[in-house]
Amino acid sequence: MRGDQNSDWWKQCGARTMKTNRRRYLVALLALSVLALLALQKFDNRRCAEKRPATGSSARLQLQSNGSDCQRLCGSVSIPYPFGLSPQCAFSSYFVLDCRTDLGANLTSHLPGPWPVLTHIAATSTLGQRFSNGTTTNGSFEVNFLPVTQIQSNFILIDTTNIKAMGCRESVTASLTLDAQSPYWISDQNVFIVVSCNAQGSAVGDGTPWSDGFSTTCGPVSCVNQYVMPYCSLYDCCIQTIGATKTLTMTGKGRGLAEWTNCGFSTVLDPDSYGGGGDVGVGHYGVHVRYSIQRGPDIHNCSEAAKDSEKFECSMPANCTNFENFGYYCDCVKEGYEGDGYKNGTGCEDINECERTNNCSSIATSVNTDGSYQCKCPDLMEGNGLDPQLDFRGNNCTWIDQCKNKTKVCSPDAECAFDISSGDLNCTCQGGTIGDGRVNGTGCTLKGLPICPS
Repeated sequence: MRGDQNSDWWKQCGARTMKTNRRRYLVALLALSVLALLALQKFDNRRCAEKRPATGSSARLQLQSNGSDCQRLCGSVSIPYPFGLSPQCAFSSYFVLDCRTDLGANLTSHLPGPWPVLTHIAATSTLGQRFSNGTTTNGSFEVNFLPVTQIQSNFILIDTTNIKAMGCRESVTASLTLDAQSPYWISDQNVFIVVSCNAQGSAVGDGTPWSDGFSTTCGPVSCVNQYVMPYCSLYDCCIQTIGATKTLTMTGKGRGLAEWTNCGFSTVLDPDSYGGGGDVGVGHYGVHVRYSIQRGPDIHNCSEAAKDSEKFECSMPANCTNFENFGYYCDCVKEGYEGDGYKNGTGCEDINECERTNNCSSIATSVNTDGSYQCKCPDLMEGNGLDPQLDFRGNNCTWIDQCKNKTKVCSPDAECAFDISSGDLNCTCQGGTIGDGRVNGTGCTLKGLPICPS
């Protein structure tokens, strides 16, 4: 009986060895075939690339790489497309900004130079001053450019701190005028204010192609009122909303106060732009100016522009937004992407979250996907891979119980034990058999028989 068991065992072991050798031979032959095919494909690709000119997406990439030569910074202000500091880097001549190291004697900026300036705007200002002996004077100036302090996807902020109608005892004027043919408008996000006790003023705008003109007055300002706002230079003021307009003319009349060398004034500003201050009459601010992309008289919105894909400025998957049926603008607001949203700019590129701080568990691997990322748990573990301390959806990575897995790990004669906390697996041979107890190992054999190699 014992001899029959030995004979059967040697037959089984020999059959298993032959099967293993045959499998190894087939795997090696398959690997050699794949390597030969890859080498041939690489040679064909190289030969075709030498003959084929760049077309399609590759040509577009070359065009965008030329745009990377554009200077996109003037001082501390970023200059994204459609703006540029030279004609070849901007959508049109209206979007070319001039980077200057000198603003002249009448303009100032809270930002360090150099400064990008918009030249399609003209401004006049009158600044009155009260002297210690009680006398006053009104000085005026005119400029044909203003510094730009911020550029966003649908507006720019222009520093207008020195554009005021500041009259001492008499009414004076100030104005802002944008080129009639330009794609710019003074937006209705700005407000008209009259600052200082007993000051008064007015604002008149000619409107836009889609909105009527307006006229508003403010004051005389009560010397004690509820409008002691930061953007009123921490002083009593009167505030009025305005409409969108291409031109704005203001009048202002105030008086000099003993504690303030300047006189009361009228001005227009974006309340969100106010900064600095702390003292009466001190601070900087700007005017909110909207802009849009326009291509001829028949292109008024995104749907009309998109009909001509070659001239449509928005890249995929950028968002196109209509601007009062008078043009459009592009921006990259889709989650997981970044850029200016324009084909000839930086476009809308996928963010590789794996190269940045993400919410993956320390034992998980971050895998970048189109517009997002995934956290992949290690082999033999399951879960979404998110760190529960960083993301409320996280359940981290936990070990998969190998004893409950449909793919059997332990041999039929072994008992399976799995530690879910450490991931340790033990296959213990039973019934007088010995071995590692694993299906892909030595398995379990009767004591006294040689163990067949795996």
